[in-house]
Amino acid sequence: MKHYIKHIISVAVVMCLTISSITANAAGKEDEVRESSLIVNYDSGRLTVKGVEEHTRVEVSNMLGVKVYTAVTTQDKTDFNIFLRKGLYIVRVGAEVKRIVVK
Repeated sequence: MKHYIKHIISVAVVMCLTISSITANAAGKEDEVRESSLIVNYDSGRLTVKGVEEHTRVEVSNMLGVKVYTAVTTQDKTDFNIFLRKGLYIVRVGAEVKRIVVK
């Protein structure tokens, strides 16, 4: 039963995070989808973040919402050494959210 509840919570979180970022214009009449230039990639213990400004906070959380890693980008540092177990993770870079799957 506990496993079933955790699964439902995980699915709900994923559904909430996959909704496109929509912002209303000043008049509130039309919505526009904001295109993101953020690229997040994880490969063999290295998290790469591209398309962000300096001093942007990077947070990695598991599907239960527990932060497993936090860092800040610099001009020279957009690659971070982080070893993640298999699973689905949420990467928050500034105000944007991406998800990664570690196989």
